[in-house]
Amino acid sequence: MTTTIPDEFIAAFNRVWLLPAGMDHNAILNSHEFLHLRNTSDKHCHAQIEGNFFDPFLLRGLHKLGVPCFFTAGSPLAAADMSETAAQCYGALMKRHEQHIYLCPLDCAGCIPQIETANWSIRRFSKNELDELLNSLPLQRVPGNVSADTARLSQFLWLVVRHVEEMRADFAERYWPWNANRDHPGAVSPYKFIHPEAVESAIFSLMLAPWEEWQHNEEYYWRPFNIPWVHTLSDDIFRQQLPIPSAATLSWVLCSYHDENVGWDEYEAPHEYAYSVTCDQLMPFFDPQFCNQLEAAVTSGLINVAARHQFVKAFMSDGVDEFLAHVVVIDACIGETSADKAMEKHLRRLQSTGRLKYRLAGLLNDASVKESMNVIYNARSDYVHGNALEEIPGEHILQARSLAQKTLNAIVTEAGRSPGLVREAFLDDILRRGWNLIESGCS
Repeated sequence: MTTTIPDEFIAAFNRVWLLPAGMDHNAILNSHEFLHLRNTSDKHCHAQIEGNFFDPFLLRGLHKLGVPCFFTAGSPLAAADMSETAAQCYGALMKRHEQHIYLCPLDCAGCIPQIETANWSIRRFSKNELDELLNSLPLQRVPGNVSADTARLSQFLWLVVRHVEEMRADFAERYWPWNANRDHPGAVSPYKFIHPEAVESAIFSLMLAPWEEWQHNEEYYWRPFNIPWVHTLSDDIFRQQLPIPSAATLSWVLCSYHDENVGWDEYEAPHEYAYSVTCDQLMPFFDPQFCNQLEAAVTSGLINVAARHQFVKAFMSDGVDEFLAHVVVIDACIGETSADKAMEKHLRRLQSTGRLKYRLAGLLNDASVKESMNVIYNARSDYVHGNALEEIPGEHILQARSLAQKTLNAIVTEAGRSPGLVREAFLDDILRRGWNLIESGCS
């Protein structure tokens, strides 16, 4: 359906279009033509700029659209068609949803297959594809823009996450989100995202795969890749677009080759971990059935926000922080007091740590995990309580990661096996199973 642009808006936009070439930003901001366009936009459009304080956001959008007054006469960056540019501006001011594309370089990724899900994908880009994303004409128009080194960036594997969210009409609420929290100064979120929520959701899903079983080294380093930064692209022209970090921030190694004509030569190539994973190994964790079961486990609270947060935190941490985060994942999933008071009284000798170990044994149907958790929890307790602790062995770090991953996957399976399962009944059931398995020798 074709949108009819109000004549009043087109007339106001045309007045700005006819401003002299080469004006500086302050002169444009203070011009009657710009202020008239701002007021006309507030009258006819979804977006509400409302006041001089947010005029620079409108100014940024006009600059990206190529309105001629921002450029010297004859500049190839200036747009040529007023009607087309006015329609683009009106469309941007009427937008109610913003699409974000999050580009996450998978630094040090080895041989990992390209996959695609509903909301994210792992893929490679050609130089031309990255040029379209990172060196587009609107971005070239931004003052101080530096073209991205797409030739080097195209040598890496990428996690690409797409997310659409509703746009607030008020520019103040849209671009100053902290303004909405001014009634709670100093408040801290216990589950604050380091990366955008959609990215961390994708990382959580990816880390459910048993990467530690596929690694080809003896150094207990289980990660298949690192994500040192996330670059956000938005289709909102009024939002500031930061330049993508340099390819030099990623990991490179010096390689050499022999040419019979010139002899030995050197070049840089992306560093890769010793991983070789096939699509058949990876896809079971992203097929529709698994994704539906995972959603059910999250929606029902079997996998709570604390577990998800700590699982992602473990991936983005290392050393003792990674170890502790993985232990907290297990505790967040199955560590709370039983809702069945009779059972709680009967098994009171277990106390909280014992209850967790028995539940884990019941969940994984493996009595040996009780001893594994003894080792892990002793190291955790020594660290938390300041007892002497020279080091945490690599095998214990890897064991904590493996048990956290198995715990989450087993819960996903339980959610698929028993639709409608509630958390309290689930915790009581796996505690009974663990008790029978360990104490009575029953399966």
